[in-house]
Amino acid sequence: MQNQEKIIVKNKSNDNIQNNKNLLFKMIYCATFMALIFVSTYIKIDFPIGGMIHLGNFVAILASLLFGGGIGSIAGSVGMGLFDLINGYGITTVLRTFIVKFIFLFIIGYLFRILLKSNKKHKILPLIISLIFIILGTITLTIYLALYKNENLFLISAIFLYIFALLFFIVYFIYYKANKILKYAIMSSSVGIICNIILEFVFRIVLLLLLDSSNYDFNDAYILAITKTPSAIINGALTLVLVFICFMPLYMITNKINRLNDLPKQ
Repeated sequence: MQNQEKIIVKNKSNDNIQNNKNLLFKMIYCATFMALIFVSTYIKIDFPIGGMIHLGNFVAILASLLFGGGIGSIAGSVGMGLFDLINGYGITTVLRTFIVKFIFLFIIGYLFRILLKSNKKHKILPLIISLIFIILGTITLTIYLALYKNENLFLISAIFLYIFALLFFIVYFIYYKANKILKYAIMSSSVGIICNIILEFVFRIVLLLLLDSSNYDFNDAYILAITKTPSAIINGALTLVLVFICFMPLYMITNKINRLNDLPKQ
């Protein structure tokens, strides 16, 4: 009986040690990626009509894919949020960055691991997402033609939605050329990037109306959100291409040093 109790105590002690080690590794990974994301956001091109194209999202997505949504979301939201804060962006921009980056990066890391564990092919998912955006684009285009022909914002919105659909249709063909792990990484990143673009658009309007309503009405906030969207789309497309090119080599390298052991070994 005493031997059994000793074994139980020893197992609990080993579990506590392992949990403490995992927590330490998570803190190290999180701090490392936070710094990398902050620096990589400075590698940017300012877009003529608003917004910018940068590498911060790419590094943050790698963190979420390789080390989990928790690490990626914290590192990404803090890293890019600090970039906005230090570079003098307004409170609405800083808050939007913290909120949106946390949500979309957590989705990527979590979805990637769900797909890996499910062991299903999910062949039709990119086409379903593409179809959803075609439907949304058609609805928006119909509203424009039927009711708001003088409001070019509706036409621009429809065009953006069709671009989303085209991107996912392209992803569908890339999907079949890749191995299983890369397929799931592309799929998770695609869903996350789309969420990032949509959430950026929505939160830009909401936060301006809530925190800066004296300077912006809904129409002004919508116009600003629309003008920033093209850069977000291009940034998302570039990020997806970089993930497709760089993920597997980085996966192979980090897989050997990843002490969290939550991804399959190669």
